[in-house]
Amino acid sequence: MDFLWIVLQPLTMILLYFTVFSTIFASKMGAAEGGTAMFALYLCSGFLAWSAAIECITSGANAFINNATYLKKLSIPEQVFVAKESAVATYGLVISFVLLIIISMVFFHFPSWTWLLLPLPLLLFQCFAFGLGMFLGIMNVFFKDVGHSLPILFQAWFWLTPIVYPITILPEFMQDMAFINPAFHYITAVREIFLYHRFPDSSLWIAMISWSLIVPLLAYLVLRRLRPEIRDCI
Repeated sequence: MDFLWIVLQPLTMILLYFTVFSTIFASKMGAAEGGTAMFALYLCSGFLAWSAAIECITSGANAFINNATYLKKLSIPEQVFVAKESAVATYGLVISFVLLIIISMVFFHFPSWTWLLLPLPLLLFQCFAFGLGMFLGIMNVFFKDVGHSLPILFQAWFWLTPIVYPITILPEFMQDMAFINPAFHYITAVREIFLYHRFPDSSLWIAMISWSLIVPLLAYLVLRRLRPEIRDCI
């Protein structure tokens, strides 16, 4: 039954995007030259990747608080709890994209060799989200308002990221600013591979790999430095 709900949630969202959002927005925005189905795929591919990353960050930010009893009594490494939440989010991401791929073929968007690369930007995005979630989880132990502020921050981040609109509709200075947004690189790479059957530019790979290595490493260094205080304050 749990598996059924895991499947139904993304399936419902994908079908809604195809029947509603593509019809409303596709005629007004030039994101998808291939028509409403292509625009729905544009929306879904970005939103599914984004949703899984945000789920990973949010659950990671609450991992230490939610597992306070275990952290106080057991000597389990703190990052294990964040990794568990990240694995759950990644599992849902895999199911979501399998469904999206099946539906895309129904609408005559067929696979190419580039689809073999699709797991790479998705997993790199999850690695980045794991690191950010762990860092926010540490901050949440010491500053309780961190958890409450995340929904507001994520809303702003969502609309600053080209997920439901193409970057080309932004003014030029805002297009330049998008490159400092980590989510932009991952979502753009996913769409390059999945929608346009292109190998992402080297600058995207450099940015994705850099964010996915640096953020978890910094989070771990902070965790190692504050480990005793975390268990005392939790």
